[in-house]
Amino acid sequence: MTDLFDRLVGQAEPSLALRAYTERPVHAYLLVGSDSAVTEMAALHFAAALQCAKNGCGQCEVCRLVLEEKHPDVDLHRSDGGSWQIDEIRAIGTESMLRPRQDSWHIEIVDHIERTVDGAASYAALLKVLEEPAEKTIFILTADSLPDELVTVESRCVLIRLRALSVDEIELLLIQEGAEPTSARAAATSSSGSLRRARILLRDQGVVARLALWQSIPERINGEVSTAIDLVAEVRAEVDSAITTLKEKHAEELAIWKRHRDELKIRTESKDQIDTRQRRELRLFRVEEIGFLLRVLAEVYRSRMAALVEVPRSNESDARLRSAMSALDLLTRTGERLYGTNMEEGLLLTDLFVSLSRQ
Repeated sequence: MTDLFDRLVGQAEPSLALRAYTERPVHAYLLVGSDSAVTEMAALHFAAALQCAKNGCGQCEVCRLVLEEKHPDVDLHRSDGGSWQIDEIRAIGTESMLRPRQDSWHIEIVDHIERTVDGAASYAALLKVLEEPAEKTIFILTADSLPDELVTVESRCVLIRLRALSVDEIELLLIQEGAEPTSARAAATSSSGSLRRARILLRDQGVVARLALWQSIPERINGEVSTAIDLVAEVRAEVDSAITTLKEKHAEELAIWKRHRDELKIRTESKDQIDTRQRRELRLFRVEEIGFLLRVLAEVYRSRMAALVEVPRSNESDARLRSAMSALDLLTRTGERLYGTNMEEGLLLTDLFVSLSRQ
């Protein structure tokens, strides 16, 4: 467990970073990383290390309870896709004043604190909570990014930046979580470096075939506009099929929410909050899948360029090299439009495939 944490913060020697952060704990830490699944995992591992007598052995009952989110002195608060409300932050503050019931510390993990920036009231409430900590309470905050508005919160914490996981690391984590190796490899390769997305793709039986389809597209582009349009329709159908897995996951979440609300009487997010979050996740999944398609296509064209460099130069090889370079430029510009505008995906892909057919 210490090895995982140290690799995420860039330490080559196991336990150096974790030991430094746990031997003399301060009242607040801020973990920043682009993959929310990774930052949450790191926060739980860090909390386990703070509670564990061996600074995070990963084997004891304390570590197990923390990692399974069952430890009575470790509370994980998720924003569930929406902005933090002032009442929610105040409730966390009230909870943080409780003394530890079992172990050394009372730990409050609060995710996506950048979502307090949208409302000044929740941000001010968070600052107040951090400035008036209980003696035995430690806050572990997480964020995908650090906007300028978070500078005051950052100044109250020890900042820990987490790097993204590699495909191999995501594959290994999936296998450790019980995934079959072939499926883990396909999901990791298609994950765009996101552990969250990889876990969704594990449930998708079509991920291997879809990866093969994306890789085949450059060979199928033959200069005909009609072919490009047919490919767009095929890609969109595959994305629609892929997103079914996420819709099934959402349906399961709604069923659990209804059971909690009706049977267990547990306070949960509202139905409107769930709907908003799930719509955001569906949109993000589509964008990520198209983005992955673009990266696969770029890799195919890079491979073509590498092969052409190895052959004797001729007018034909030079023309093919220029074509591959132009294709890469098109893919780069398409990626910028995908993430930088709200352009409809069908138009975006049609423009790309028609342009590629003219190379």
